[in-house]
Amino acid sequence: MKRKLRNSLIGIVLILITPVLLYLVTFLGQNISKKAETKTNTSQNVAQVPQEEKKEQQIPSATTNSVQEQNTQNNNSSSLQQGQSTSQITVDSNYVVKSGDTLFEISAKAYGDSNAQAGVSAIKQENNLSSDNLTVGQSLKIPKLT
Repeated sequence: MKRKLRNSLIGIVLILITPVLLYLVTFLGQNISKKAETKTNTSQNVAQVPQEEKKEQQIPSATTNSVQEQNTQNNNSSSLQQGQSTSQITVDSNYVVKSGDTLFEISAKAYGDSNAQAGVSAIKQENNLSSDNLTVGQSLKIPKLT
């Protein structure tokens, strides 16, 4: 008799405690997911860097033409110094690597964006390159794609 009573009490206690345990597990799971979302949002906010606004300077009208010509010349020379080529790379020619160049950029300029990856492989094969590493001043043959 005592055994039946004890088993009945245990059954009743389990029936009453089970919903409470389920509620606690659900509540904890929701709080953990909210903390994870908060951490994700804050890391995304930290990664965003505000961009500075560029203000144009007013140039006196008497010297506008000569100043604009100087600015154009300065901009062209500074972009060439930074390794940015203003000309297109032609197929079946040699190209000298400039600072900041990558195989993918060179390939995209020579073959277009849609054929850039195939161009990388062709340039590597033509120049016997085992990696994508380039050195400034290195001469590359730009082959035709087959």
